[in-house]
Amino acid sequence: MKKPDLKLVEKTLKEYDFPRLAIREVVSRCNLKCLMCPQKSMDKASGEMKLGLWKKIIDEIAEKDPTVEVWPAIMGEPLLIGDKLIKMIRYAKDRG
Repeated sequence: MKKPDLKLVEKTLKEYDFPRLAIREVVSRCNLKCLMCPQKSMDKASGEMKLGLWKKIIDEIAEKDPTVEVWPAIMGEPLLIGDKLIKMIRYAKDRG
């Protein structure tokens, strides 16, 4: 197998002062049992992010760079928190 030319990849990279993407886990549980998901074997507490913490994170991101993309999920299912998720998304949208 031919080795990739990393010099070509290097030309496409750009350095940023601040991340372009912020992934925040707003809920650490899921109601699905997907075969490929490692969540059932993970040793972590189950819970939800408090709205105040979400606002603090969003405020800090908005102050530094409001164009940063924010994802409210990693392994958990954010739809489980219902209206709270809508409030979180609305707050982030209002902050840019």
